[in-house]
Amino acid sequence: MFIYSLINKFGQSIAKDSFSQKYEAIKILNKLK
Repeated sequence: MFIYSLINKFGQSIAKDSFSQKYEAIKILNKLK
């Protein structure tokens, strides 16, 4: 159970990182328009 929660936290942080990276890319693209 402990390992499962650890993996879950890790997966959530990766998802958050990729989301924020996409968000930054979208902001940059909007500036270029």
